Amino acid sequence: MSHDLEINKETGKASMFYVGQVPWHSLGTKLENPATAQEAITAANLDFTVKTTPALFRVGRSVIPIKDKFAVIRTDTNTGLGVVGKSYTPLQNTDAFNFFDPIVERNEAMYHTAGVLHDGRKIWLLAKLPNSIVLKGEDIIDQYVCLTNSHDGSTGVIACMTSIAVVCNNTLQAALKGTKNKVSVRHTTNVADNIKVAHEILGLQDITTGALQQAYDLLQNKKVNTAFVDEFLNTLYPKKEENQTNTNGDRIKLSLVEAFETSPGHELESRNGTAFGLYNAVTYFTNHMKEYKTADQRLNSIWNGGSLNIEQKAFDLLLDMSKN
Repeated sequence: MSHDLEINKETGKASMFYVGQVPWHSLGTKLENPATAQEAITAANLDFTVKTTPALFRVGRSVIPIKDKFAVIRTDTNTGLGVVGKSYTPLQNTDAFNFFDPIVERNEAMYHTAGVLHDGRKIWLLAKLPNSIVLKGEDIIDQYVCLTNSHDGSTGVIACMTSIAVVCNNTLQAALKGTKNKVSVRHTTNVADNIKVAHEILGLQDITTGALQQAYDLLQNKKVNTAFVDEFLNTLYPKKEENQTNTNGDRIKLSLVEAFETSPGHELESRNGTAFGLYNAVTYFTNHMKEYKTADQRLNSIWNGGSLNIEQKAFDLLLDMSKN
């Protein structure tokens, strides 16, 4: 699968930095110590700016402007990244770090990875929160905050809470009820100001592991039987009508059962035959077994789209079923 990272033509290096474990694609610049904002920006080749200019088209020898349309240009390479409307305001990469600065400066997070996708059309930043949750059998759940931004007009700025299980490197969404695990900010004139306070909307000021630990404990202590698994899968992927065939849904259910029984880490006490194991089966399926047309579609689906939604639905459903 393509990684979609930008490769610098002059250096041949991928526009990405990381701390700790080498990524699956073995690309990017490794930083040994927690990065400052400037170190992260430089190491990930995020030190470029973008600007908007009137969009034009050529007819014969005439160049005609397109009304209320503007091209987004990457200024260091003069690459056209996308076409946007008149209300679009770019968020520069350096300004995107304003989202993290308050929590990093308080030593409540450290920069973990950042990078450039599709020649600068998209970027991401990831910061690790200080407290990990340790479940039975040394099952470790780390807490992260992720920010993604597009310079092509395809999305706004999106910040979300996420977790990574060390054993199998799955991406798990922190989908606790009563919390807001994702914030979207549109590219309008106040985008830079809004992103500064987005961490407050997410509740990062008040994050503790207590509520997450309680939810994970409920799931890891809930032993499940065949009837529980069947009810969960049929609720997660229901048939629209009683007699309707659901071939795709049935294939997914079989894949989820396979993931429940064989995915990395399934043998851990916290997952073996538990509701938490079922949740990890869903995230393993969406991250590793599900087929996507492109790596970019995969990334968008896991962070912001359909896969994120099904993971959150599964988490909420399992919490409800485990309480009963």
